[in-house]
Amino acid sequence: MAKINLLTIQWGVSYGALFQTYATCRILENCGHEVTLINLVHPAKLKQYKSLKSLSHYVYENSFEKFKKKYFPKMTKIMTVINPSLIPPADYTIVGSDQVWNHDITTVLGLNFFLDFAPECSKRISLASSFGKSKWSEDEEYSEKVKKELQKFSDVSVREDSGVRICKDIFGVNAMQVIDPTLAYGDFASLVKSKKEYNEIFTFLFRNNSEDIEIVNEISRVLDIPVHQDSRLLYRFRNAPIYWLNHICNSKFIITSSFHGLAFSLIFKKQFVVLCADEGKFSRIASLLELVGLSERYIPSLDYLTEHPEILSQEIDYKLVDIIIAKQRKLFLDFVSNNIK
Repeated sequence: MAKINLLTIQWGVSYGALFQTYATCRILENCGHEVTLINLVHPAKLKQYKSLKSLSHYVYENSFEKFKKKYFPKMTKIMTVINPSLIPPADYTIVGSDQVWNHDITTVLGLNFFLDFAPECSKRISLASSFGKSKWSEDEEYSEKVKKELQKFSDVSVREDSGVRICKDIFGVNAMQVIDPTLAYGDFASLVKSKKEYNEIFTFLFRNNSEDIEIVNEISRVLDIPVHQDSRLLYRFRNAPIYWLNHICNSKFIITSSFHGLAFSLIFKKQFVVLCADEGKFSRIASLLELVGLSERYIPSLDYLTEHPEILSQEIDYKLVDIIIAKQRKLFLDFVSNNIK
């Protein structure tokens, strides 16, 4: 059994960040390892917490904290700057998954997520890390620092094929592509409180512009299925992470522009379509759709949907998808077992 310090993005009220952390920890623990989460939080987020005055937002955020206390392994004391004295000795220091190498998100913590603080006696490993975009666009000074740290890793795996290219072309490091840990783990049924299908469309979208609304309404009209409606205030007073998971699991149809909205649609074998919230960051979703052979589930515009209405009537063949995911799951678990002893 190895002792592992895990650094990932687990702060805030992101369902993807929460459940990928849960899945990563469960996979490592199921392999017999002892995991400690390095509780590094972006300083901007901590300032945001201190300024919150809304009771509903506090309750909403608190439901994420309750989930962490119940399901996460032990965590270090919270820190906004790496404090080595708060981090226990470990055989391995692991970074991943999620967009841990997206400097737009990590900003001042960027080099920490390339494990610049890890002692030499602790092997560095990247587990399904994501750059969050298809091209590396950072300045030369930061890139050189990243290269210096990344070349100290004993093993590197990334989540997208574009990440493999960035590692090789920019940093001279060989990386293996693996799926997101939520898909590699896949066992979320025990967290779902209800097992009856809701005759509704559940949307999980990052933008709320007029075209997205028109697409959602058109899909609802064609399928003759109502869109899930919920008071934002009521939603926040529920157990938000479990409530969200229930609706992904039980709704008849999913419309999402989220990577993890897509991942959980696949896990629960849902009929779905994907919209694009940000073209610059869409590579994460495009890579996963291509991997499972479902690129046609992407709807780029209302005009495209109007021209290709058959997308909504063609059911996804999950026998084929499950074969692909099972193969990818084995690659993920083999990476863990081969590189963490």
